Amino acid sequence: MKSYQFFTADGRGGTMLCDDDTLEAAVSELSHRFKNVVKVQIGKEVWEAPAVEAPATDETSASQPETAPATIRTGP
Repeated sequence: MKSYQFFTADGRGGTMLCDDDTLEAAVSELSHRFKNVVKVQIGKEVWEAPAVEAPATDETSASQPETAPATIRTGP
């Protein structure tokens, strides 16, 4: 069992003990338990949700906001 810190878009968060061995598995589990998880970390390994850009106001542009891929980083 590992201890993961997590944060949500509305400022909630905490530390969860999970049976998951990988950060990716912990992100999946925490995202099912809590809405709008934006960051999960264990030690120096960090996952952050993709940034969502505000939709363009031009009527000819796509109606869905663009998202960047999620990032996982390790180290300082």
